[in-house]
Amino acid sequence: MREAIDRLIESAILEDIGDGDHTSLASVPAKATGKAKLLIKESGILAGVEMAALIFSRIDKSLILERFLDDGDSIKPGDIAFIVCGS
Repeated sequence: MREAIDRLIESAILEDIGDGDHTSLASVPAKATGKAKLLIKESGILAGVEMAALIFSRIDKSLILERFLDDGDSIKPGDIAFIVCGS
């Protein structure tokens, strides 16, 4: 199963990024860092945190992922599922 997930992630990255995001490459300094959070907007059950962690790891192993919620958790508007920091 893990091999299939790895192939799916690789295929999606190749399709989405290809040979690079030319706009970002031209306008964002190479050493820039940032932070993003997954802010919940509707009530429900969370899914996709484990997949996000795998994708972040595949993109850049130095990214820092701080999880506050896990797959299967009940969520409500205003909750933060995770914060990711890095390049």
